[in-house]
Amino acid sequence: MAAKHRWLAANAPSDKNYDGLNRLVWEHVRDSPGMIPSDDWQSHAPTALVEMVQEPLSHLAQLASNGSKRAMVEILSLARQLATFLEEEAKKNPPRWKKLAERQNTWPVLMGQKDEHNDSVRESLRKLNVGAKASDPRQMAGRVRGTRGLTLLAIELLARLERSRGLLPQGVHDLCNKGKLPVRIPTNPFSADNAEEWAAAAWQLLCKDHGGHPEKDAKLAPYGRHREEHYAQPKPTGRP
Repeated sequence: MAAKHRWLAANAPSDKNYDGLNRLVWEHVRDSPGMIPSDDWQSHAPTALVEMVQEPLSHLAQLASNGSKRAMVEILSLARQLATFLEEEAKKNPPRWKKLAERQNTWPVLMGQKDEHNDSVRESLRKLNVGAKASDPRQMAGRVRGTRGLTLLAIELLARLERSRGLLPQGVHDLCNKGKLPVRIPTNPFSADNAEEWAAAAWQLLCKDHGGHPEKDAKLAPYGRHREEHYAQPKPTGRP
């Protein structure tokens, strides 16, 4: 708790220089049990904003799935707005977005009935070089011979997370544990640079699949015992 209090004190919004986003992020961190950001509020803002909208989006997706026409229209409107934003921003600053697009397996676009418009969209995707440097966890199992055990389990979890990245808001709903804390879907494709983030998300997904106790699963329990036997830290004896 001391670390969280220090973060809140260091990032508190000033009443003299009011910043709405600063206050929004600060209050989110304050009201989120166990959350202790490792960066300042400006750097943490994107993550905090996504966390704030995940639960409302999951409820909106549930309403649409249940047949609410208004919810369906709202989801369509949100998707259209986001795709339009990406299209316009990519035109304004191609190098910045190309660097990101190259590492994505998919890219949101708006397609229609007119061939002229669709041809323009395809040309934009070509200029962005979408997927040129992307890695796809769904293809890992085919490249690793004799894959089994925990390695296969890890690949399956990564593949599910990768698929969910392209299914928002449905993906958020699918991974939301009945209104509890949702699984944090990584923003960027799996790579060596963000392996820890993906591992944390995979662990959350595994816990969700087993009611918070994967060690009680008959197939997983032996792996836990093996780790304890071979990698557990020795307990201190109290004397040198």
